[in-house]
Amino acid sequence: MVQLPAELLANLPPEFLDNLPPEIQASLRPGQGEMVTQTFTTSMSMMLGSMVNPIASRITPQHITDTISITGRELDHDYADRKHSRLVWVFFAAFAIAVLLALSITLTLSGMGDLLLDIFKGIAIFAGGFGGGYGVSALRRR
Repeated sequence: MVQLPAELLANLPPEFLDNLPPEIQASLRPGQGEMVTQTFTTSMSMMLGSMVNPIASRITPQHITDTISITGRELDHDYADRKHSRLVWVFFAAFAIAVLLALSITLTLSGMGDLLLDIFKGIAIFAGGFGGGYGVSALRRR
């Protein structure tokens, strides 16, 4: 016969006893098991998630609406920032092309074609070094 601790078997309700195996039912005395029942009930309620977060119980539909609108505004700001960044990049690239074009026209018309050739060589070397470094770093990131 199986013997269970007396403090765990104090005052078991009859419906709990009906589900126990016969060898355990034979070892129980009447009136045992209240503590077991309370422990079992508490652990089951915790496992089933009956305990609610106090902050979650205070959330209203207005809070959810406000959170969604704030998120939408953040997305709008991010889009505006990216658009502005692209616009600045386009203006910078256009300015650089205009300066190079004006420089090449000026040097060509003044008869300094060899200086223009040296400038374009330097630009090509700079661009090649920059592109190679970028390619190597992109390869390392993979």
